[in-house]
Parts: sequence; C-alpha cells; structure tokens
Amino acid sequence: MNKTLLQWALAVLMVCAEPLAQAELTEWEKLNGEVMSLYQQGQYANAVPVAKKALALAEQTLGANHPNVAGSLNNLAELYRIQGQYKQAAPLYQRALTIWEKALGPDHQ
Repeated sequence: MNKTLLQWALAVLMVCAEPLAQAELTEWEKLNGEVMSLYQQGQYANAVPVAKKALALAEQTLGANHPNVAGSLNNLAELYRIQGQYKQAAPLYQRALTIWEKALGPDHQ
C-alpha cells in the first residue's frame, strides 16, 4: 500500500466518524493525524503504538465491526507490512476486509 492509499483510508475514516462522541472523535482524529505524520516521516515503528491506540479507541467506542475499526486495522496492518512484519499485518488486513465487506457488500468498488 502506498502513501496515497493510506491517505484515502484515513479520509474514509474521517467520513465514517459521525457516530463518535465529539471528545472521542477529536482524540481519534488526533491519533490518526499523528499516525499519518509519523508514516510520512518514515517513522513506522513509532507510529505502531499510536495506531494501536486509535484502533482501541474505535473498537471501544464503536464496536468491533464498525467501518472505522476496519480503517484503523488497515492502518496498523500497513505499518506492519512496510516494516516487513507480514505475519502481523495479514490477519489485520483480513479482519478489515471482512468488516468492509459486511458494511459495503462484497462487490463494492
């Protein structure tokens, strides 16, 4: 996944964020912004704990099967993938795909 795809995924997250309470949304947006910044700087290892925190907040606030959770899973998976940690990335990508397919349908493009 390239930087453009990660930016797209983060943009999708922002569009899907309306159910979050304002304080949680602000924190979630802040965390995702920090992940993007670290990603763009090539600081992938430093971005992982921030991405994990964003994922935990989304799961806690929205439930395990919300599209925002899928976006956070995808972001964390990309950070693992770019570091060559494919075994950690693969199940996160798969879980994100499963959530998106449920939310959008398997044929959504």
